[in-house]
Amino acid sequence: MVPHKYSSTLAGCPPHDASSANGSIYKVVKKHPLELNEFDSDVERKVKNTDDQNCQCWGCSVWVDQDGIDTALTLFPYWKKRHIVVAVVDQRDGVIKHTPSSPQPRHHTFWKALGVDVVSRCSVHRYPD
Repeated sequence: MVPHKYSSTLAGCPPHDASSANGSIYKVVKKHPLELNEFDSDVERKVKNTDDQNCQCWGCSVWVDQDGIDTALTLFPYWKKRHIVVAVVDQRDGVIKHTPSSPQPRHHTFWKALGVDVVSRCSVHRYPD
């Protein structure tokens, strides 16, 4: 794994068992074109109800396949009114971990390394309904 610096202030975050990012990640976004900080952590972007003591909040929620997207859109139908973007990431960009929950078994958390630009590599995967 490539050594990176991250925004997290928590010890052991990102977790040691997170893997180097490698492949396509998909993210629901409120605005398109994207803001430059779209892949910053939920803590940094001041996302509502974010717990700065929870390591996952120092990353951002993503999926790695269409099944994950489909499940999320079924659970949160209002996301159908937003764009879903895709970016191809690799070990230079940060780390990723499968962080499933019972309603979203295909959920992942992506921790972007400081100073990395993922936004410029994004394209729209799904347009709003």
